[in-house]
Amino acid sequence: MRRWLLVLALTALALGARAIVPPQARVYIFGFAASFKDSVAYITEIQTIDSAYVLKHGFLADRSLYSTQLEHFLEVDMELSDMTCVVFFSKSKSKIEKQFLRVRKKYTTDHAVVLSPLPRETFAFEREEWIEPEVTEMPAEESESQEPEGQRPPGEARAGERLR
Repeated sequence: MRRWLLVLALTALALGARAIVPPQARVYIFGFAASFKDSVAYITEIQTIDSAYVLKHGFLADRSLYSTQLEHFLEVDMELSDMTCVVFFSKSKSKIEKQFLRVRKKYTTDHAVVLSPLPRETFAFEREEWIEPEVTEMPAEESESQEPEGQRPPGEARAGERLR
């Protein structure tokens, strides 16, 4: 009976839950890439994405995909591997300019690292498309009695059972 109530509740939740597409906004963005194996770091120009998806708390939706764009460019086009890429973004142009100057100053004063600019003609961010997340059902739990005795890894116990 409990299992049926749980299934019914999860089904109602899954049918009632619909992803809300976040609003689009103009976002200013730049990327930075560095490697522990190389003394050269890369920084893009500040670029504008006119219709990026911004979540209600001000975060750029799927922001990791933008850093992946930069990482892919460095690996494929420039043949650089093991680069750690980050993106900085803001809806305010003045805020992103201050952040850009701060990052650039930090790495131009550090003589151990050479900061190499990536102009827009070389690399440009592309807007990521919003993909509505899929709702998936949880798999039904298997009965514990189907587990053969002695097949558990050492150090694991069933609920309520003591380790030996």
